[in-house]
Amino acid sequence: MEYLWQQYDKNNKYVIAQNLLSPYSEVQGMVDGYIEVNPLFRFEKIFRSLFSNNDSILDINLKKEIENILIHYLTDLDFYYGMHKFVLEEEQIEKEIEKVFYGEKIKNIYTNLSKKEQMIILSLLNYKNKIDNKKSLFCEAVRKIFPKAIFYFYKEKRKFLLYIAENDTEENIDKMLLIEDLFLDNICSLEVFWNKHFGIIGENNTMNIDKMIIY
Repeated sequence: MEYLWQQYDKNNKYVIAQNLLSPYSEVQGMVDGYIEVNPLFRFEKIFRSLFSNNDSILDINLKKEIENILIHYLTDLDFYYGMHKFVLEEEQIEKEIEKVFYGEKIKNIYTNLSKKEQMIILSLLNYKNKIDNKKSLFCEAVRKIFPKAIFYFYKEKRKFLLYIAENDTEENIDKMLLIEDLFLDNICSLEVFWNKHFGIIGENNTMNIDKMIIY
């Protein structure tokens, strides 16, 4: 999760994102000079009441200006109140990890993660406590730790085939074990392919000799 206040600048211009890239991050990216914001995680009620389905009567530029002013105000509130409750919740989760609530192995792997990776894991664990869709959280965790990962999911067998374009170093394997343990639904299975993609008939870019493995 990247919160508004983490990259805040009073000169930024904000608007509500029309298409969410990730439901787990408030900051979605830059479009036409505006930073797009996902309101669903914390501000959905505010913007839902402000803009109805019939808000087409509002001039688009006026609507953007209202959104920008309101988002700046909400970010100021974050600073005013200090650490947001989600940050406090994540600190509590980190303490639980350190106290081996999730097991000694998870504690050791978590300790060796970068600060950014730790923040990703804490944010997703916190969100996991609030929703039931564990499959989407597993995918999100993998994509954030291994950005070039490719998923294949066999619905009938409830099985993930996961290609990770990195070497199977001890560090990377540990990261994957942590993600699997914390986020993979226990009714699903997983098989990971490191470095070399498995061949898929009809997909020529996966059928290169010495650059693929047989599944």
